[in-house]
Order: sequence, then C-alpha cells, then structure tokens
Amino acid sequence: MDPEIRKKAEKRVRRIKRFYKNLAIWLLVSAFLFGINLLTSTAHLWAIYPFLGWGLGIAIEAVSLFGSSSRVDDWEDRKTREIARRQQHRNKQLSDEVDEKPLDLGETPKKPLYREEDLV
Repeated sequence: MDPEIRKKAEKRVRRIKRFYKNLAIWLLVSAFLFGINLLTSTAHLWAIYPFLGWGLGIAIEAVSLFGSSSRVDDWEDRKTREIARRQQHRNKQLSDEVDEKPLDLGETPKKPLYREEDLV
C-alpha cells in the first residue's frame, strides 16, 4: 500500500475514533446534567443549553467527518495534482529558457585604490 494513502487512512480512522469518543462523553454528560436538572429544579430546564451547544459542535464534526468528505478529498487530490503539474510545467519552461553555456565575463580592469594627486 502506498505510504501516503496509508497515512491518510490512519488519520481518518483516528478522527472517527475521536468523534465516537466525544459523542459518548457528550451523551453521558448530557444525561448527567439533565438528571441534576430534573432533581433540583424542574421549573427551568437549564441543561438544554450545554446540551444544544455541545450537540451543535458534535453535529458539525459529524458532517465534516461523514458528510461530503469524499468530495472534499477528491477535490483536494485533484487540486494537488493540478498545482504539481503547473509547477512542473513552470520549472520546465524556466529550465528551457536558461542557457547552460558559461558566460565569458573577461577580466575586470583593476583600478588603483588611491589617486596619485591625493598623496602628500
């Protein structure tokens, strides 16, 4: 298996594992908070606020992980290949333009470090 593909697959598995862990913690904490809320005060259901806020984060993570990831990954791969092709084409153009012959610069004339009339 290609090392790059394996690395991407391992990264995705880690993300999925982390998601399920976060989901389980969210469910447990939400149940605990609702239990406390119902035992202490049934007039105001304050446990709904952390439930909804944290739940929104879980939902966003689920969409990013399971939603349109294949399209995003495909787009990312296509874009990477496109940019690599463009860079190779640009490098080839530059190397074709460069003339590899050494330049004949000749000898530079030497100037004295001082002028004779400046001497005392």
